[in-house]
Formats: sequence, C-alpha cells, structure tokens
Amino acid sequence: MVMVHLASNTSAPIKLSNISDFQSVPERYSEYVISALRKSGLVSAARGPGGGYYLNCSPESVKIGNILDAIEEEIKITRCDNDGIGCLKDQAQCKTHALWNDLGNYVKDYFGKISLSDVLNENFDISSRSSFDSNEHTYADYNSTAPISNSVKENTSYILSYETLNPSSVHQAGQKVHKILQDARDDIRSFICVAGNKEILFTSSATEANNLIMKGMREYVQVISAVEHPSIMRSANNPYIIPVDYDGIVNLLELEKTLYKLQGKKVLVSVMMTNNETGVIQPIKEIAQISHKFGAICHTDAAQACGKIDVNMEDLGVDLLTLSAHKMGGLAGAGALIFDKKLQIEPIITGGGQEKGLRAGTENVVAIASFSSAIEQIPELLGKANKIEELRDRLESEILKIADNAIIFGKDSDRLPNTSCICMPDVRSDVQLMAFDMNNIAISSGAACSSGRIEPSYVLLAMGATKEQAECSIRISIGWYTTYNDIEKIVNCWYNIYKNNTRLV
Repeated sequence: MVMVHLASNTSAPIKLSNISDFQSVPERYSEYVISALRKSGLVSAARGPGGGYYLNCSPESVKIGNILDAIEEEIKITRCDNDGIGCLKDQAQCKTHALWNDLGNYVKDYFGKISLSDVLNENFDISSRSSFDSNEHTYADYNSTAPISNSVKENTSYILSYETLNPSSVHQAGQKVHKILQDARDDIRSFICVAGNKEILFTSSATEANNLIMKGMREYVQVISAVEHPSIMRSANNPYIIPVDYDGIVNLLELEKTLYKLQGKKVLVSVMMTNNETGVIQPIKEIAQISHKFGAICHTDAAQACGKIDVNMEDLGVDLLTLSAHKMGGLAGAGALIFDKKLQIEPIITGGGQEKGLRAGTENVVAIASFSSAIEQIPELLGKANKIEELRDRLESEILKIADNAIIFGKDSDRLPNTSCICMPDVRSDVQLMAFDMNNIAISSGAACSSGRIEPSYVLLAMGATKEQAECSIRISIGWYTTYNDIEKIVNCWYNIYKNNTRLV
C-alpha cells in the first residue's frame, strides 16, 4: 500500500507524515516500512528542504514479490510447515503437507508475476501467462560475479561528480578522496573483525592479491590444497599439494605430515575458505591451528565466502586473507589483501608509493567505494542465506527426481548456501552451457577454457570424479535476486537438455 501510494504520486517526493495519514497507521510503523524499502533500493529519500520519499524504480519493474522480500514478509498459507519439518507431533508430515507446500509456492510465484503497475491498473489476469517467461533473463552465475546491488549504485554514484579521483594528492581534493579509501578500510576492519595488528591493502582484484602473496613471499615453502583457485595454483612457487577427499575437504592428516617434514623452514599454507566451483567450505580455523602448531603462517582466500557465510578473521585465526568486491555486489576492479604487519611481502607491481609501497598505481576509488558499500550490507545478505539455501535445495531435489544418477558434488559437505555443482550424465558441459544460454539462463562451467576447448575441472578430478563426469558438470550459483520462478525455469531447462541429448550420446 505504501508503494502504491508512492507510485500514484510521482510529481513530488511524499513526506512520511502524509504516507502515515493516507494509510491510517502510526508514523513509526511507516518509518519502519520505508527504511526496509530504502535498504532494498525500491525507495529513495529526497534531499533538501522538506525531504520526503519517492519510488526508485518504474512501477512496471517492481514485482509484489520484491516488496515482500524487502520487508521480509513471510507467506504462510496454513499452520502446515513449509520448510520440510513435519507438522505433526512426532515431526511426521501430514497427508496434506505437499498440497499446502505447492499452494504456498504458487502464491509466491503469483506475487512474482504481479507488478506494482498491475496493482495500480487493477490488472490481475495472469491466466494467459506461462509459468515463467522464457524470454526473461535468469542469472544463476553469482560465483562468477554478483549483480551490482542497488545500494552500491546509490552510494557510489555521487563519487563520479568529483573533479579528481587521486587519493595520493596532498591538496584538499586529493585528501577528500583519500578519506574514501580510509573509510573503506575501516568498514572492512569492522565487518569482518580485523585486528589492529593487521594491514588492509587494496588491489585490483582477489587474483592480484593472491599473486602478491605467492610471488611476494617466494622465500617461503608454499603448501596449498589440490582445489585452490587458479590464481593460487598458477602463481605458487613449486608448492606441496595437499589432497582432498571425495567431499572436497582438505586431508588434515596429510597437511600435518607435510608440515611435520617442513619444520624449521619458513612455510606458507594457503587454503581457500570456500571453493568457487563446488561451494565446499574448508575447516579453515582448524587448518590455521595446525599451521601455527608447526610454525607455519596461514592464508585463506575468502573471496567466494564473504557475503554468503560469516567471515570473521580473528575467529578464523589466519595470518592473511583475500577479499573481492564484485563477489558480494560491488564493482569489479577492487580486491583486498589483509595481512599481519610483521610479515615481509615483496611488491610485484612497482612504481609509486601507493598502498604503503606494496602495490603501485593510483587506486580505483570508485570500485573501492563500492567495496565499502557492499561490505556494509553483509548482515543483510547473510539474513537471506536461509532462503537462498532453500532455493538451492529445491533445485537439487528436483534435478535428482529427473535423473537419480545425476551427481551433486560436495552434497554431503558444508557448502555455500547458493552453490550447486551438478553432473548431467552423458551430456557435455559445453552442450549444457549453450542450451541454457539459448534459453536466457546464465550459468557456468568450473572448467578452464583454452583455444575453444573446455578441459575437465581439476577440482572435480581432485575429488575423485572421473574425466567423463567432470566433462559433464556445470555450476549453478544463485543469489539474493533469485526467485522460485527462476528455479522452476532452470529445472525445466535442465530436464529438456537431458531429455533431448542423452539419446544422442
């Protein structure tokens, strides 16, 4: 009703008191609703005398489902639990459980189809609409790069009005920009609990940060896992490789044996917090403890983890940690390396004295500002994790109904709530990628592509997958904008690809 009121009066911003009067509700309640709508980017506040609020998007682009998500309004059809927990006293499911569950999903899909414009025009006839619009783009590749969030766009757009963007300049304009960098460091320090003995260094990406560690600490014997990101794999200096088990978890006994043999040497252990292909979460806290037990230092690449699960550097106990802005809704072009100040790292990009002499070149201020804005919304993103995990589990269960011999890699491990790495039996990943893309669905393959040929994923091979299984696997990574409608579309597309291609193999 608040959104309809704003959409009906677009000539000028509307004051909070007017909204409350129109809705006949207390002003504090309207303030709560408006605050939630602003955080989601649906509503903006007018600056200047008088103030007020206005719709931030066209009524046609705003679905009622978006509004309900913004105010975290849950849809409950009956007392029957929709989360898979039994509704009877012994936690068994009643006979009507599936019926109410399907009805609840139908209502969610209905709200996902009705726009604010439909409400204004009283157009609720969706009988002619298909269960999903095949022409509508569905994005399920969050692990490659997450969509830029509305709050990031809103909070960083003002920077483009600055006359100059060189934080190294000593004049007032330069110092004004320098404060943006310092604020970003403070936000990172606050939101992921970085202690005062740690330095925060900005780079162009997590890849550059990882290269800086591996190449800038060549005097260390380097120990890495068999499933690390290519930026670690390809920049490490003749590393010891620690295997993983079938679930993708690092073999801690092998790590201990390796570190025992290397006692007395300077050793760097690098294990990613979460795998970008499978979503498997590594026991980093335990890995750090084992590393320190044998006098080694420990690094973790948390680029895929931050914004999806809790990242607390102090609790993890690592000495170095890598982050990336665009994995959590910021702009590409900003990464961060956090490291203990006592460590000596040689720069790999030399020139000016930026970033304490460890990374020459003028900083990407706009991207770093987006980093700050993105990391500030971490509590909000983590609050959506359960809903995202519910969507992921629904996706996987529906696919296993279609083909019970499909493989979900890392299914029995702790995983990111948004990531599914799935083997479609006998259908190559390049065939799947093209078919999904033709149906306006963005997914990816974890495999490396060279000269037009997709190679099987070394991550899946390290987990014990056969070459054929690895060649038939894709990654579906969803996120905070994913809907039930998107899951339905992905599952239907997966089914059609499987049905149409398995006969051809």
